Amino acid sequence: MLRRRVAVVLLVASVLCVAGAQGQPTRENPAAGAEVIAKAATAMGGAQALAAIKDVTVRGTVKLTGPSGELQGESVGEILFPDQMRSTVTLPMGVMNQGFDGRAGWSTLGGQTVDMPAALVVEMRRGIATAAGIGVVRDALDGKAIVEAQPRAQVEGRPCDVVRWSKDEADATLYYDAETHLIAKIAYRADTPRGEMDLEIYLSEHKAVAGITVPFRVVGVQGGQRYLDMTVREVRFNTGLQPSIFAKPSP
Repeated sequence: MLRRRVAVVLLVASVLCVAGAQGQPTRENPAAGAEVIAKAATAMGGAQALAAIKDVTVRGTVKLTGPSGELQGESVGEILFPDQMRSTVTLPMGVMNQGFDGRAGWSTLGGQTVDMPAALVVEMRRGIATAAGIGVVRDALDGKAIVEAQPRAQVEGRPCDVVRWSKDEADATLYYDAETHLIAKIAYRADTPRGEMDLEIYLSEHKAVAGITVPFRVVGVQGGQRYLDMTVREVRFNTGLQPSIFAKPSP
């Protein structure tokens, strides 16, 4: 159970991700949703710059909070677009690695490698898309995802433009600051060790890296309780990550 709980948390902690539960999407004004995404792309550095991103590496410190208390550690997350990821998190219990090769996921802890439950494949894909808010914008601009405008809402006292994003089996509600047009929150319903729950990911402290503006603070709330607090130290783009590093380790 501990392995699975940590694995779910790390989906958010390793990849860069107050309204409550999500409602059903509305298709009343798709043009408005596209406009929100277009403004977000411009604020992040431009559609052309986003399209040029092949891979992302994120390093930072992470604090995980659960029923057994707090765990603090170091996190390294790597994403190779469009659909591969790997994370390495050093915790007091040891080093945990997990990855997704585009089809299946795996995790390693204490020298043992196990397959990720099938139910978490959607979470892996959603985590890749929502990391730093990059994939969701690119997929929407490319017509690979549906975005639908929702009523405006506030996130930590600031007005936000809201869209419902969906691609294949994954979906999320995205909140963009109405003034800066940078992503402030991602909300979705996810499979967790305690069953399906509403997750809210708050993103802040945006900084420009190589012309791309991304969040450097990630706070996760699950079932109304904070479970994740991540401070990013370094973000690097296009370092030449190879598909082989995302494959399940040999026994």
